Amino acid sequence: MRSSVEHNPIETEIHINNYPSMANVQFSNLEFTHLLQRYKSSSKVAFTKRSMNMNILVIGANGNAGRRIVEKALKAGHQVTGVVRREGAIEGIPTIVKDALQLTKQELTQFDVVVNATSAFTPDAYHLQTDLTLLLVKALANTNTRLIVVGGAGSLYVDEDHTVQLYDIPDFPEEYLGLAKAQGNAIDILRKFSNVDWTFFSPAPIFDAEGAESNDYVIGNETVILNKEGQPYISYETYAQILVDEINNHKFGRQRFTAVQN
Repeated sequence: MRSSVEHNPIETEIHINNYPSMANVQFSNLEFTHLLQRYKSSSKVAFTKRSMNMNILVIGANGNAGRRIVEKALKAGHQVTGVVRREGAIEGIPTIVKDALQLTKQELTQFDVVVNATSAFTPDAYHLQTDLTLLLVKALANTNTRLIVVGGAGSLYVDEDHTVQLYDIPDFPEEYLGLAKAQGNAIDILRKFSNVDWTFFSPAPIFDAEGAESNDYVIGNETVILNKEGQPYISYETYAQILVDEINNHKFGRQRFTAVQN
């Protein structure tokens, strides 16, 4: 898979109708164009898949993101195990059935890569974002197991100086502020652990559970980016494929990255 990256100054008006990491949650008139006045620099990114098959653990394997990651990792030839909370939640792969917060270092470090694809959409579950991140980095510190986190878009920056995050804008919906900040806390935890090989993949703010996969996408880093149509959009299918490409190619060690599809 190839990814063509073209970053141009943004002059279009944008309205977000979906929030990252929250499939099928609709927003109205969340405008942030004024905070995305200039986005520049361009580069070309070409992914070359490695032939090495890896042993991957996907936490939250039956979720919107998790099940797609499982599917695409299997297609790439990897061995995949899922962590789920109930028997039969996902079929076709070995599973560890338990609360993710009860995972042990012994269980985690038998894998080459651990993908945290858990969801926490209600206030009583927001703590999972930070609690599980902390458990994982402590267990994986000074080991050869890599950690990839399915992050949120709320903590992406909307300015080139990295001073304003998406959840800081005035019109950000109050009902999702807690989750967005919890996801932001998770990446703050990761950044404190230089002895963990982590990657945090933030989707675009419009994260579409129904959209098709595309090979035409744009890779970014810490800032909200737009596609050719001026939209911060990515489907779950494309997101999952990019994540598996990152497993294969290891481009973003100890970094956050993001993507939009054209």
